[in-house]
Amino acid sequence: MTQRGERIRLTPMQHSLLEMFMTNDTHTLSKQDICERLWPKKPDASDTLYTLIRRIKPIVEANSRLKIESDRGRSYSLRLK
Repeated sequence: MTQRGERIRLTPMQHSLLEMFMTNDTHTLSKQDICERLWPKKPDASDTLYTLIRRIKPIVEANSRLKIESDRGRSYSLRLK
């Protein structure tokens, strides 16, 4: 939901990723943890993860006071703007 209470349309993968961020105490996830959880059978999901992050970042930033930050391919964090 947006701050105004409007529903945000997310794909199932986008929803899963946001849920992972929100349920993690530090709101930081390693690249490896995300890939293993979202694509357990894919040997190298780096490109798929990059695409997911690239598509979800503008949605998160446009509809909340949050942003997704990257630590040079090691981890991603959900932070306040």
